[in-house]
Order: sequence, then structure tokens, then C-alpha cells
Amino acid sequence: AVSRTAIYDHANRPLAGSGLTGVVGIDPSRLTGATAPQRLAQLGRQFFGLSPQALRQRLETARHGTEKYLRLATDIPLDKLPELRRALLRNGIFPAAVIGPWQSRTYPQGNYLGNVLGLVSRERDQLYGLSGVEKQCDGDWQSIRLTIDLDWQKRCENDLARLAGRPGWSMLQLILVDPTDGRMLALAQRPATNLLDRRTVPVTGNLAAETVWEPGELLAPLWLADWLASGKVAADETIDLKTRPAAVILDGTGLRENAGLAAGTPAELVAGGSATGLALLADRFSNRELLEQLANRGLTEIPTADLQPASGGLLEHFTDLDLALRSRLANGRGIAVSSLQLLRAYCPQLNGGWLPPLYLIQEWTEADGTVK
Repeated sequence: AVSRTAIYDHANRPLAGSGLTGVVGIDPSRLTGATAPQRLAQLGRQFFGLSPQALRQRLETARHGTEKYLRLATDIPLDKLPELRRALLRNGIFPAAVIGPWQSRTYPQGNYLGNVLGLVSRERDQLYGLSGVEKQCDGDWQSIRLTIDLDWQKRCENDLARLAGRPGWSMLQLILVDPTDGRMLALAQRPATNLLDRRTVPVTGNLAAETVWEPGELLAPLWLADWLASGKVAADETIDLKTRPAAVILDGTGLRENAGLAAGTPAELVAGGSATGLALLADRFSNRELLEQLANRGLTEIPTADLQPASGGLLEHFTDLDLALRSRLANGRGIAVSSLQLLRAYCPQLNGGWLPPLYLIQEWTEADGTVK
């Protein structure tokens, strides 16, 4: 089999590679003799990590299946194959067995970066990618170097591992992006894909790119920056919250609390979480102006093709936004974004105003050695 593309972090530390391991398959129909299944089952724990009962159950299931061979193991070290072959011969099982090396995927860093790297599957003796970066490794490439910093990735994943399991913390993300050029330095999440144990229920998605949600108050600082830059809102003006139009409705129960504010500057309203203040400021802009502000932040487009993200955007067409819907939009509702989209939207505040494209693959080396 052709060796699969190697994957490295930005400092050329290996994340995924290819190797040869032993594979053992059994044709249940050729297990002759009444005691052959029992004899094979006794070898299960020693060589395959299966209890005798579990192995007998798998054999019985395989007899009624469509596959000719039941794969008992695909990751036996090559130096163990001669010993296994002798054991099968001694027990009269060898005619029913197929033993040989095949290509396998190796992960020098263990389960780190599971949801970034993604999963692989097998068709005969060839591996192919199912998700993540692995899905992009099916080309004729020697290697791929990611923008990921392995040290930061490990720190992020270890921090999330300490938080996982707490009440209400069922889905966690920790993402690092370089705002100066859009490099993704760490993408950690819980739940995560287990690269080393495919018997677990696989989590193949990347939450940062493939899930969208309403950003709520996280959108407010971005609105404030754009509204101040427009000239329609002054940094030193005072907004009287007692003067509010009746149409400013955020949900069916009416206005939310204004954190005790009766008036304040735009920055004070944002810092205090004033839903009414944001709604009043948004009412100074037309629907098209609000949409352009979102578009300039990249919140109406897919941020990167590297991880095949979901597309966010307005949940209502901008021409249909009345005063009440604009109020919701000002408070981060009625719009769906991914975590990567929102992080990218903040980048201009940190790099002088440029909206960088996010990217995960730093370079790749083709089969002839050409680096791109």
C-alpha cells in the first residue's frame, strides 16, 4: 500500500504518520472441529485483547454476516506475528486465518488534535480520510504542515479536560487564532474524537467550524466599534434609556434588565449589558447599513474551507427587519455564527483594521518534493 500523507504541526513535530502493523482475519466457515472456536477463543485475550466470551460472540455473529473474514485485530506489532502464527498452527486454526502486515495510521501525540486531524477508514489495503485534515490527505502528497502549535494545543486540551464533566459544561471549545495573519494555533473541544480507540462512539465534527449559534452579548463590542467609526454614534454622548420607543421589543416578555442603568455613554451601555441601549443605537442605522457592518466583519460568509464549516448568517432577510427585529439583532439574536467566524470578526480590532482569512494548512509537500 502507498504510504499515507504525514501531518506535522507548524514546528514540524509529527501529528499523524503511517506504519505497518499485523492484521488477523478468520474465516468462521473454515474453523473445523467441534473445539476449534473454543481454542481460538482462548487465544483471544493474549493476542487480540478480547475475552473468550466476546470472541466467541463475534465469531457467531460473523457466521451469519456477509463478510468472508472476521477481522480480529488490525494493530498487532509485526514482531508478534511469528508467535501468533505458531500459536494458531499448534491449535489447528491456521488454515482458517489470514495473517499479514498492512498499512495503519499512527499518532505520535496520542489523542491530541483528534477533531482537527479527523478519522480514517479502510478499503481493502488502502486508507482514506473520513473527516478533518485526513479528508484532505487523499491526494498525492508527501506531507502537510499545519499552523497548529502543539504546545498550545496540549495546554488547551488539558484545560478543557479539567473542566469537562461539570454540570452544564457538556460542550466546550478553546480556540487560539493569530489576529495578524489568521493562523489557527489551537482548536480544542469537548467532546473530542478518540483516535486510538475506534470502539468508542466517534465524534467526527469540529465544533469551532461546523456548529453555529446566536452570539448574544459577544456581538455588542463589534457593533460599538462599527457604530463609532460610522460617525452616527459619538463616544462621549449620553443615551437616555428612559426615552425608548414602544417598538423596541426583544422577546415576548418585553425588555430585559438594563443592569440598573438609566443613562450612559455607548461604551457604558455595552459594558453594562443594556439591551435597550443597544436597540436604541441600532435604530440609527438602516437595515442595509447593519448588514454591511456584519459583512465587513465576515459574519455573513464561510470563514475557511480547511474544516468545511457550516454557514452562518442572518436568520431573517435584511429587507424584512423591522424595528423589533433590529433590536434583537443589536443584541446578538437573529443571527447565527460559528466560533471561528466570531473570532475572525474580532481580528480587525487587534491588527489595525484588516479582516484576515483563517487558515489551518501552512504548506504541503507534493510527491515530487515540491513545497507549496
